[in-house]
Amino acid sequence: MGFGRGKMINKFVAAALLSFGVVTMVSSTEAAQLISSYTDVEKCPIPFERDDEFIFECTGPGGVKAVLYYVEGKVEIYYDEGGRTIGTHAGIIELSTRAPRAFGQKHEWRMKKGGRKPCAAIIRVYAAEGERLVVADLSGTGGRLGLVKTNNQARALADKACR
Repeated sequence: MGFGRGKMINKFVAAALLSFGVVTMVSSTEAAQLISSYTDVEKCPIPFERDDEFIFECTGPGGVKAVLYYVEGKVEIYYDEGGRTIGTHAGIIELSTRAPRAFGQKHEWRMKKGGRKPCAAIIRVYAAEGERLVVADLSGTGGRLGLVKTNNQARALADKACR
C-alpha cells in the first residue's frame, strides 16, 4: 500500500515542524513589539554619597526610577514608581575587587512598543563571580528575574516579563 509507516512519520514530522515554525513566528513577532530605552548611569543624579557608599537614581520611561545602591563593595538595585517600590531584589550582590565600577554605563528599559512604562529592566554589575546582567521584572510581580552572563540571555528574560 502507498501509505507506509515511513510516510506517516514524515507527515507527523512535517506537521510538527510547521507548528514549531508558527510558534517561532509568533515569538519573533512578540519580540519585535518590544523596544529598549537607555539611561546613561553616569549622568543619573546622586542624591546620597559618603566615603564608600552612594546611590544613583536613574529615571526611565513613565517616571519609573532605578535606585542603584552601592555600599562597601556590594550593590542592591530596586525600582520605584511614584514612591512605590515595584521591583525589588532579594539579596545584595557582592562586587569583584577588580571591578572597574559598581554598575555598567547604561541602564536598559524594556517596554512594549507604544507603551508608556517599562515592563523589565537590565543593568550590568561587576559581581564577584564575574560580569553579570541583572534582569528585573517591572510588570507587576516585581523582583529579580535573573543574574545572567550575556545580553541575549538578559533580553530573553526581560522579554518574558513583558508578555
